[in-house]
Amino acid sequence: MTRRSPGGTARRAVPLSAAAITRCARELIEDDGLESLSMRRLAERLDTQAASLYRHVHNKEELVDLVADSLFGDFEPTVEHGPDDDWRSYLTRVATTYRAFLLDHKDAERVVAGRFAVGKNLVRLMEPMLQTLRTAGLNERDSAYVLYLVVVHVQGFVLHEKAPLSASNAAGLSRELVLTTTRDLLEHFPDEDFPRVREAAPYLAEPGLDARFRYGLDLLLDGLALRIAESGAA
Repeated sequence: MTRRSPGGTARRAVPLSAAAITRCARELIEDDGLESLSMRRLAERLDTQAASLYRHVHNKEELVDLVADSLFGDFEPTVEHGPDDDWRSYLTRVATTYRAFLLDHKDAERVVAGRFAVGKNLVRLMEPMLQTLRTAGLNERDSAYVLYLVVVHVQGFVLHEKAPLSASNAAGLSRELVLTTTRDLLEHFPDEDFPRVREAAPYLAEPGLDARFRYGLDLLLDGLALRIAESGAA
């Protein structure tokens, strides 16, 4: 069916389906952010009425579930083990590539964080991680808990990483300049009252986050190594 745009130019409407609506929702989020997502705006983009969307998607929350699973469908970590691979290098690779993926897609971390929308794409990613942890010697409960912790570490870190540091950062001041200003403020607190804050100021306001991410991940995996060693000795 052909419709007319507001300018009078003929254009062909996209056949409606859950997949087409999900694709359009992702495009809208990439263009304007998660706050822009609404059934009305989707209908405008798809050249239809909002009521027509509900024949394929029950509500906005279900749509966000579909968007989350669609995102997982695009995430392609190296899931095969190399000849010298072990559980630790595998989980490190998955975590670092997942962080990079979330950083590369607008508001992706907000779409997936805290959402357990089970679909074929999420299950496809969970299976090799769980298999790796079971092979390492963890039971089914501990494997599930570790998977959760790794995912939450990545998602939570990226949520922090993309959030504005302050009103100045939100208003357009660069992250680096905000951190430089913050470090200067911390270093000028009275030394007799806040000596440890002044000492730590360069690290509290360190601009690069790669080292912080890896430090937290290593701490998590260090604890996991101890648990695996304990389970092997039991």
